[in-house]
Amino acid sequence: QYADYAVWQRQWLRDGVLDAQLAYWKQQLADAPALLELPTDRPRPSVQSFRGASVPVSFSPTASAALASFCQAEGVTPFMALLALWQTLLSRYSGQLDISVGSPIAGRQRSETESLIGFFVNTLVLRSSLQPHLSFRHLLSSVRSSTLAAFEHQDVPFEKLVEVLHPQRSLSHSPLFQVLLVLQNTPASSLSLPGLSFLPLARDFEATKADLSLSLSDSPSGLRGSLSFRTDLFDPSTASRLALHLRTLLDSALASPNAPLASLQLLSQDERSTLLLDWNDSAQSFPWRGCFHEAFEAQSALSPLALAVLDDSLALSFAELNSRANQLAHHLRALGVGPEVRVALCFERSALSLLALLAILKAGGAYVPLDSSAPPERLAFMLQDSGALLLLSHSSLAHLFPSSTHSLFLDSSSSLLEALPSSNPSHLSLPQHLAYVIYTSGSTGKPKGVLIQHASLMNLRAALASSVYSDVSSPLRVSLNAPLSFDASVKQLLQLVDGHSLLFVPQAAREDPSLLVAWAAAHHLDVLDCSPSLLRLLLDEGLASSRPLRVLVGGEHVDDSLWARISALPLLSCFNVYGPTECTVDASSRLIAPNSRPALGKPLPNVSLFVLDDSLSPCPIGVP
Repeated sequence: QYADYAVWQRQWLRDGVLDAQLAYWKQQLADAPALLELPTDRPRPSVQSFRGASVPVSFSPTASAALASFCQAEGVTPFMALLALWQTLLSRYSGQLDISVGSPIAGRQRSETESLIGFFVNTLVLRSSLQPHLSFRHLLSSVRSSTLAAFEHQDVPFEKLVEVLHPQRSLSHSPLFQVLLVLQNTPASSLSLPGLSFLPLARDFEATKADLSLSLSDSPSGLRGSLSFRTDLFDPSTASRLALHLRTLLDSALASPNAPLASLQLLSQDERSTLLLDWNDSAQSFPWRGCFHEAFEAQSALSPLALAVLDDSLALSFAELNSRANQLAHHLRALGVGPEVRVALCFERSALSLLALLAILKAGGAYVPLDSSAPPERLAFMLQDSGALLLLSHSSLAHLFPSSTHSLFLDSSSSLLEALPSSNPSHLSLPQHLAYVIYTSGSTGKPKGVLIQHASLMNLRAALASSVYSDVSSPLRVSLNAPLSFDASVKQLLQLVDGHSLLFVPQAAREDPSLLVAWAAAHHLDVLDCSPSLLRLLLDEGLASSRPLRVLVGGEHVDDSLWARISALPLLSCFNVYGPTECTVDASSRLIAPNSRPALGKPLPNVSLFVLDDSLSPCPIGVP
């Protein structure tokens, strides 16, 4: 009877067998990750439930036969090959290289137990290290060894293993593993009783023991089974996609067993087409209105008296800003500024810096903004690296630069400039000419100058107008919050082209959230750009509590709590914008709307977005 077996097992394990087997498991599972961080459709609840559902999984007879032949040639069992495939898929989904999977084992390895009625099943933890540069054949060899070793040490009850190993415990997930693999490979037998016939009935899963459980069995029509999943974590569509990727991965591994794991395909041709082509069908033709400065001139003719720029001490209309920039542009052109010529500018936060920027572009050159708060060594490097012809600045900042720098200080050159023509200079810039050079932070080494053409700059203007500002019909008051040396400033500068006013945020307000909220209210600000961390502080101070405000938030990740908080404010229209400096400021935008989750959104017009893994392969839908 089973009770006799239980007595025998306890005695047998006491005779040193248990200690030897536990020693193996202690070594095998040392420092194993506590949790497999699979991407989920919903955040993991603090206390797990066992609510579950399932989707069917099947492999074609051809694929199943090919797997069997491959396993026979490699000297492995189908279970080992399926385990290697399953762990590879879990690794690609999670980004983790150390994968533990649970699997039940029959536990009837002795002939004396074959006829006994009782529950002999135990659960084994099968752990593998997956190195992306190694081949599937190499992984399979490793899985074979570790699986055989686990079978040799299968007698330790799983509950005893948990008791001895003391893994990190949490009510949100199971210990040691959260994913199962089950392969039913016992010979099929028919149950018969006199006067009765039997027919198996499929039923819906009402509970699941693990986050994911892949259960398969062999049949005349190939490997078939189901993938059960926690409904607290996953949607059925996600589970179905996972099953599809497993089938694709099998085909890829059998076709190229010596290829690196990272190169094995997960995506079907249809899914690759969706990700790479359909979702990047962003081509849009915009009428060319000239370069930024030329479009600004056209807007100045339309609204000459409207406010163009405002700082702490100066307000300029479109006509005033245009005419003064023209005078400086004529002088710069006389100094040799033209297409592809770089001119550095360094100012405190003021309308004067915008005037200098426009003048450089009008002369045909490209501006190189420098931050006056940067160390002198960095400023000197950028001046030399950019090959700037000269530096435009204010005499109060002269000490920041080497005395040999070819400089023009606007505050001491006013009489010279006032004598020059205020008419628009002739147009020299072409779409492919350089508009600006902005340097990255240099966190990976030396700062890197990113070169952006006029065509890209004006595509950004049109893209933002068709997305972030698509509902705007009258001029807005737009903050110029970022330094000119930071690419976020570019998307604010572009708003001049559409007749909006630029307001330089005072430095004191940039450093004090309460002052910034008061400043925004006093100046009737319509558009603000800021980082998520600053926006959180501004909301604490009452931002957008009394009048509508449009916010472009970027530069950092917007977490779930801030996203939900933003979406609940009726007066706040917030856009999550994202893009590297190299891709002309913003590559995507997403309106933060109620009942939505944090996302970058869709690509802006004429921009492509690809989500890639560490090996630069396209990630499946839902996989970071």
